[in-house]
Amino acid sequence: MARGIDRNWTINLYSSARLPDLVFYFCAPPDLLTKRITACREIKFYEAGQDVTGLRDSRESYLQFAPKVMEEYAKLHRECGFIMVDARRSICDQHQFIRQTYEEYLTKPEIPANAFLSQLMYK
Repeated sequence: MARGIDRNWTINLYSSARLPDLVFYFCAPPDLLTKRITACREIKFYEAGQDVTGLRDSRESYLQFAPKVMEEYAKLHRECGFIMVDARRSICDQHQFIRQTYEEYLTKPEIPANAFLSQLMYK
């Protein structure tokens, strides 16, 4: 995983937690996210992955580290059905997408509680 932690260990750690009904993942390119963060504050040490990259410049570290984190979320999207939200779109468009997706979810038949967890356990 992005910080070098064993994936199966992490999955096992959370195995007793209740699974969410829906997970929305807001995705945007790292350079755009860097601009958004630095527009109002400094990028924090662990957020930038400086503990992993060893870089002193938090911006450069973030640009190297964020794609690794995003890769892990992309795997979770494929394995667990995370719903990707294009964070480049306007807030209004994102809200409409989430609302529509949630309303569609409410009309679907129930999915077994541990359907996705059992898939993860054997990856």
